[in-house]
Amino acid sequence: MGHRPGLMGVLCGIAISCQAQRPMLIINEDNDHYFKKSANAMTVADLQAYIDSFADTKVTHFFMCPNGQRTSYRSAVHEAIWDEVGGTMPTNIWCVNAKLLHDKGIDPYQVWITRCREKKISPWLTLRMNDVHFVTVTNYFRNTNYWRTHPELWRVPHAKSGNWTDYAFDYSKEEVRAYHLALVRELLDRYDPDGLELDWMRFCYHLTPGKEKEQAPILTEFTRQVRKLADAAAAKRGHAIRLAARVPSDPDAAAGLGMDGVWWAKQGLVDLLVASPFFSTSDFDIPVELWRERLGALSAKVPVIPAIDNGISPYPGAPRLDNDLATYYGWAAALRQRGAVSFYLFNTVYHPIDKPSYRPLLDKGLEENVVQSSLRRYPAAYRDTVPHDFPNGAQLPKTTDKTVTFEIPIGRKPTSGKVAAIIGLAEKKGVKDAAFSARLNGQNASFNTELVSPKKYGGKAARALRFEFSPEVARSGPNVVEIVPVNGAPQQIVWAEIEVDPMHGYRLVWQDEFNGKTADLPAKWDSQNGPSGHILCSRWRENAVVTNGLCRLLNKKETRGGQAWTSASLWTKQPFTYGYYECRYRYGAATGLNNSFWLMTRGGTTNTPGRFEIDINEGHHPDSVNMNIHNWSGTHWSKSRKWTAEGHNLSQEFHVYGLEWSETELVWFFDGQEIRREAHTICRGPAPVFLSSAIIKWAGPVTDQIDGTAMEVDYVRVYQRQPYERQK
Repeated sequence: MGHRPGLMGVLCGIAISCQAQRPMLIINEDNDHYFKKSANAMTVADLQAYIDSFADTKVTHFFMCPNGQRTSYRSAVHEAIWDEVGGTMPTNIWCVNAKLLHDKGIDPYQVWITRCREKKISPWLTLRMNDVHFVTVTNYFRNTNYWRTHPELWRVPHAKSGNWTDYAFDYSKEEVRAYHLALVRELLDRYDPDGLELDWMRFCYHLTPGKEKEQAPILTEFTRQVRKLADAAAAKRGHAIRLAARVPSDPDAAAGLGMDGVWWAKQGLVDLLVASPFFSTSDFDIPVELWRERLGALSAKVPVIPAIDNGISPYPGAPRLDNDLATYYGWAAALRQRGAVSFYLFNTVYHPIDKPSYRPLLDKGLEENVVQSSLRRYPAAYRDTVPHDFPNGAQLPKTTDKTVTFEIPIGRKPTSGKVAAIIGLAEKKGVKDAAFSARLNGQNASFNTELVSPKKYGGKAARALRFEFSPEVARSGPNVVEIVPVNGAPQQIVWAEIEVDPMHGYRLVWQDEFNGKTADLPAKWDSQNGPSGHILCSRWRENAVVTNGLCRLLNKKETRGGQAWTSASLWTKQPFTYGYYECRYRYGAATGLNNSFWLMTRGGTTNTPGRFEIDINEGHHPDSVNMNIHNWSGTHWSKSRKWTAEGHNLSQEFHVYGLEWSETELVWFFDGQEIRREAHTICRGPAPVFLSSAIIKWAGPVTDQIDGTAMEVDYVRVYQRQPYERQK
């Protein structure tokens, strides 16, 4: 028979049903996080200011954790974090600051609960059900003396294995359940939260090894007891106190480990389920639809909220990387397409959430329009908490002795911008010489390029390759990436992801892919046709030719127009103001060449207001990228920066050079990675796009090696900002 709620239980059900209709963005405050701040921050005003940092953002719920094994307040039933261990007072800053607040008579959780309500944020407590941090370290301050002196209560009594979860409390033992139920009772008596989360993901294993599924009714009965305590506290407080459970991300894996969230919901014991990884990696494949199927009609009443941790790993044992804004957005987009409307940001407070790199998570949230208009990354990861005989979904690492395949869900099909597959290769003999092609859903990549920062990707990648596709190739939901070895020794792929870049809200407004003939150039381009006084070559229409899908700006040793060399310079007939500009090209293979992709106003004199130049790249063989801003109105001045593409020969390799130009800022990119950012006040008028090859002394020695070289351009594309249009 299921749990029958009293009046407060009925109120709770009504409240959660209403809440389920509103998207939630939950952020948790971990048990040690705030206490690692300066001692000067241990005041009521600073505690309130911390909550204020979440006010007027998209955060709706604040889940605060008062315990690990020990509590961060003075408990009457468990040890406090600052209590002695082995006869010695801990000196960790967490212990010192928690005690400092206690000595001042300040209870941080009371302060936060009150302040949350003042700021219209729902305050919850979240209880770690079985913390085993550093249990193999003798007398580690986090762990209780009670735990140390009762090894018979461990999952593996008197464990010596070194495996943390063997040392966890075994909830099949009545004394363990009573011990933890006492803390639940104290928290609900001491504090007045909107809800209580039972965090079973700290540390995921709670029952006798190998007997988790058969002992599942024990955790169900424990949850029933907590439900009764929450209902009693609700009656006392006069408002609903909801109950949540954070459990493994797959409902069948959770049930197999004794954390049967679906059954708890059907028994009326929980009001909210959090489907979550443990810590090793975020899970980009949480089966929200499977949870809803298992819940049936209850899914309208009991929300299933996916959680993301702050890091990601591509396979078990691989190093863990921090999530960035693009992986958060990719995760949310993938799960929204599977039915998620609310999201849980776990451990996100350990990121610098007051900085631009993460602050949009709070200020803009994970709403559909935000996510769909932003750069999104979808890495192949795995499920870090499953029973021993349950698949963890890991697709990596893979050896390229044959075509390898990955299935990566990306949410809704993109309608604009760029789609790319990125792989990371392990350090291995022949890795730098191996070549690959790629397919996305059976379609070949339009081109591939080598990325300059492989360490940005996981698995200790020594080399990273990017394969670009038209967005029309992508599908909603799972996408199939195939990596085909072309030549070289078999390698090991240790990272795989799909990247979707909608161009930050931009839409493609102009392009030349150079798929036609030389005779097509005048339709879109004007050209120089004569000498150039400031460089060593004259430039002529006939030195620009289109062949095999490339526009080649030819450099020749010939006397013409009074100069000893000839080359070419083109500019678009159409001028542009602001937007994103990119060109894929490679340099002429000689020193003394300036291979340029740039913007400059046309007409006027040096005294004409508003004249400027933006050099997206003045490229010099073999690896120099030169980015400049010139003021040509009145007194000339410039801001220049050189960047070196280490390990690359830019005359042999095609790369994508990009610029994002707004009214106040210029941002330069190399293969999609930012390499410079500069504020400006002068670049505000329409300007055409230039492609130019020039022979100049400041690009290195001018020799006969220049003769016959060419700057080879694959494409030029211009994007301009459009309002995001929500899909009907």
